[in-house]
Amino acid sequence: MVRNRSIFLIILILLSGIKINSQIYYRVDFSNKFNTNYSLDQPELFLSNKAIERREKFNIPIDSTDLPVNSWYLDSLTSLDCEVLYTSRWFNSAVIKIQNDNIINRILQLPFVVNAQLVKPKINKETDETKITTPSIAYSDITKKSTKIPQTIYGFSTNQNQMIGIHILHQMGYKGDGIVIAVLDAGFSGCDHIPFFDSLRLKSRLLGTKDFVFPGNNVYNKSNHGTSVLALMASNIPNILVGTAPEASYWLIRTEDPSSEYLIEEENWIAGAEFADSVGVDIINSSLGYTTFNLNSQNHSYTDLDGKTTRVSKGAAMAASKGMIICNSAGNSGNSSWYYIGAPADADSIITVGAVDSLGIVVEFSSKGPTYDGRIKPTVCAQGANVFTASQDSSIIMGNGTSFSSPIIAGATACLLQKHPNSDPISIITSIIKSANRYLTPNNFYGYGIPNFAVADILANDTSISSPPWLESTPFIYPNPFTSYINIIYQSKEKSFLDIALYSINGTQVFKNIYQLFPGNNYIIIEQLDSLSSGIYIIAIGANKTIKVVKQ
Repeated sequence: MVRNRSIFLIILILLSGIKINSQIYYRVDFSNKFNTNYSLDQPELFLSNKAIERREKFNIPIDSTDLPVNSWYLDSLTSLDCEVLYTSRWFNSAVIKIQNDNIINRILQLPFVVNAQLVKPKINKETDETKITTPSIAYSDITKKSTKIPQTIYGFSTNQNQMIGIHILHQMGYKGDGIVIAVLDAGFSGCDHIPFFDSLRLKSRLLGTKDFVFPGNNVYNKSNHGTSVLALMASNIPNILVGTAPEASYWLIRTEDPSSEYLIEEENWIAGAEFADSVGVDIINSSLGYTTFNLNSQNHSYTDLDGKTTRVSKGAAMAASKGMIICNSAGNSGNSSWYYIGAPADADSIITVGAVDSLGIVVEFSSKGPTYDGRIKPTVCAQGANVFTASQDSSIIMGNGTSFSSPIIAGATACLLQKHPNSDPISIITSIIKSANRYLTPNNFYGYGIPNFAVADILANDTSISSPPWLESTPFIYPNPFTSYINIIYQSKEKSFLDIALYSINGTQVFKNIYQLFPGNNYIIIEQLDSLSSGIYIIAIGANKTIKVVKQ
């Protein structure tokens, strides 16, 4: 009798599994928001104080796209044996789960429904997994790495951080404090306990989590892709691994299901971005991209990549219009027959990030532009090959992918935003673009090139600079006359070292140092010069001893 009962229980479990896999997902679009329970006069009922403050700071009106979907419409769907997973305020729609397609015909007869689109079909889990050929968050190569640690505060992350000049902002005390970053990804295994995020947890800067793939689930038990992405921004173990925004606060949002690829993930992305907006996020990092799906009928073509066609790209543009800065990976398809960026990387007004190696040379896998309508993409590049980050087992790993170059830029952007809290997102993005080494000669491989955030800081301080003078004359030295410090912006074509010496007019050497250069614009500051006597001084720079005369 006991044996028969066991067999019966196993059969029940298998049947239950079949039922779960037979569900169908649709997006339902509504015609209006008439008779909603909310009012634009009381935004505090559906937006956080921080979200409202962001709109007020940047003069962004609160409009109908901020109003929640009419609850009566949702109740009507539920009465037709639908489960509402989540809604979209921005697009006035809902994603639902049903057992059979016949229900859709009844839904389409509702007077307030204008469209219903299949976003995930009925699938057989066993065969569905065999269809996956191009995961949207491919690691490329990730291996545990044991090597000599660079002797700097950044440890393994020295090269990838200093390449973009973020160490200068860190030295000034800007490490992302007060800035909120949302990470949209596939899962964050280990983030609740591994030591790389100890300070994040101890200082209550891990603000919360949200799962839009399986609502209510624990994001810490899923993929570790988001863990490695987060570590590039938030890790904070001095001399071992330090991210580009170690003092920012974070929301961890799961929108990607790595087991399959359907249009529902674009809906998840939009839901995640809307949630980020509602809780007052400043920056979204999305190391995700979509072009092909398990259903060929859902695939995007190159003509779709104009920033205005795909659902997820329209969502990214809407997120940007709400005052958030969106950093999105360009994609890892650069060396395939489809070498273009994906969606939402084609969206306008966002930062699309390509990948270079440790020497600043673009890597083959980094997806290329332009968008279909001819805009420069990627926007900028950061190190995305041989990047050091953390894994869910507390190990240091080394990996490749624009999934990793994007968070490096996102974290650095948080530091710049902290230093310039009243600058609007477009001004911040423009400063980053102008700081890049290919700003005057962008292309479809590098975009505008490798940015330098110390230089972006200068540009954010003076938005009147239309064409950075250091792109035409290197080195660029200022201020002149100087008082207690001298700034030098030096553009280098390769990774190298630079000798700098300062002499009095009679030939006495009063300063000398050697600086590490990275490809692109390099920011150097010579400090503590206030003890020098007033007069004329000569700076000798580099092996060829370029001479510049400055006054104290």
